Order: sequence, then structure tokens, then C-alpha cells
Amino acid sequence: MSQSESITITCPKCKSKQPFTVWHSINVTLDPELKQRLLDRSLITFQCGKCGHSAAIEQELMYHDMDRKLMILRGHDKPDEAFAEGLGPLVKKMESEYTFRLAESINALVEKILIWDAGLDDRVVEIVKLLLMGHIDESQRGENAELFFSGIYAEADSKEMVEFVLLNESGTTSWAVPIEETIRKCEAELQGILPDSQCERGQWLRVDQEYAKQYVGE
Repeated sequence: MSQSESITITCPKCKSKQPFTVWHSINVTLDPELKQRLLDRSLITFQCGKCGHSAAIEQELMYHDMDRKLMILRGHDKPDEAFAEGLGPLVKKMESEYTFRLAESINALVEKILIWDAGLDDRVVEIVKLLLMGHIDESQRGENAELFFSGIYAEADSKEMVEFVLLNESGTTSWAVPIEETIRKCEAELQGILPDSQCERGQWLRVDQEYAKQYVGE
């Protein structure tokens, strides 16, 4: 089940105090409306009822999809501590069936959800992202740039494209690449190299750019 609590937040702009619901865990199978609110960020965005100021609320959050047997923990590197109260036995019971992931940011958490919804392997996507970043000129990339998967769509000729978004200090830039020449090609090249996904079940893994580097020799 999903778990939340009501807290009081002081608006950083007008200083008025207002209630805000913080979600510690969401079960999107039982509460599907919470998934959409997470994807559009309204679940984690405070909006002042007095002055209209809005701000993202940094928080720990556990995402649970029973249908896909997926759990993603955002903002905590020690799951045993995060689940010490109440969720520990439940997680232990799921270890043989579930995929577990750690996400550093809300953007990373949302990306993982989109990857799973698209039926892709997030390990392959991270490797593709690393290779793509290597082809982006530094002047375009800027400092602290991050690349995120944002979805798959079909062009008029039914050719499937993968869309990515580059976030940096200048804003966002999006572009698309053919899925066959990127994701599918990478999948084929990594057969027998990546661990069997079933062997990684029950392990809390942070599958990010650092994870990807071990497979591309960086």
C-alpha cells in the first residue's frame, strides 16, 4: 500500500505556512493515479496557495509496481535502513521475483519508470546514453549535463525512434535516434556480456552512467 504523511511547509517566497502531503511510498498497481502524478511531478511539487510559488520537494520515495515486479528507491543508498520500519519483511519476501533499483534523483526515478513502461532493459539504455554523450560536443553539452531517456515513438513510415532529453544549465534539448541502430544493436552486442537479469534479482543496483562505464571500457 502507499504511505504518506501531512507536513507543514513554509513557502520560501511569501513565508506563509501550509500543509503538504509527503509520499514515502507509492504502490502504482493499487493506486494508479499516483503514478501519473509522479510522472508529471505534481506529487512532489509544493504550490503555495497564497502567492502561487511552486517548488519541487526533495524526498525519499519508494516506487512499487506489482505488475512489473519492480521497486525503485529514490534518495537512499541503504535500503535496509529505509525499510527498517514495516517494509523490511515485505521486501525480503520479494527478493527472488523482483527487480530492485536505486535512483539518485526524481529525474532518474521517472526515467526508470519510462524505461520499464517501454519494455526496455535499463542497463542497455544507460550504455547507449553513455555512448551518445561521447558524441556530443563539449560546447553543446555544457557543465553538469545529464541525458535522460524519455520514450519511444513511431515515425510516419513506422520506423521506431528513441527519444532522449539533454538537461544542462542552458535548459533542455531533445532529439531522437533509430531504436534498431542504438538500443537493439547494443542489446545484440552485449549478449553474454551483461549479467543475466534474473541473476541480479533481489539486489539493489544503481544502474547509472558509472554502472555503464564498466561495459564500454571507460
